[in-house]
Amino acid sequence: MGPATQTIDIFDKGNGIYELVDRAETTPLYHVFFNPYDAPHMTVRRVSSLSHIIGTATLMFVRNYVFSSCQLSVNINDRALLVKKIRTGLFANSKRAFESASLREEIYWKSRSTSFGFLELVDGDERQLARFKNSLRRKSLGSFEIVAEVEQEGRDEIVVSGLAILQEEMSSMGAVAIGLAANVDSGYVEM
Repeated sequence: MGPATQTIDIFDKGNGIYELVDRAETTPLYHVFFNPYDAPHMTVRRVSSLSHIIGTATLMFVRNYVFSSCQLSVNINDRALLVKKIRTGLFANSKRAFESASLREEIYWKSRSTSFGFLELVDGDERQLARFKNSLRRKSLGSFEIVAEVEQEGRDEIVVSGLAILQEEMSSMGAVAIGLAANVDSGYVEM
């Protein structure tokens, strides 16, 4: 795990609005808007060009019998990403893979459990490109630490795909809780 070449802090501004700020320069880089009711559920704009949306994400909830899950649709710089969920074992965490336009290879956001975060972006050789760290500060969701040298397009991919995966993780947990609660309320729970 190498040192970060750039750290981007994620601040909650309220009402579904987040601001992503370069920690070293304290300059805002991205504005993000989350809308749980209408698609797309997330829109991302660079502060340098607020009129242009650089990324979107839409969550689609799927419920079959007892379990609920999410499917994720992501667009970055007018390019649709196919985000594939790959199970790594029966009880193991999963990876979400997509083809990176900037790196020209398949890369993965994978779950991991550490004291400082739960997501890392790696290439096919498991070389870490970026990681997400939880925050203990109030009004801060956490930060993306970019480890690899990337151009603007690569930074956009990391930010948009990382936020979409975070949104999916949080929404999946909520969907499963709602699904279980509905089954408990109906008197039907199968374990």
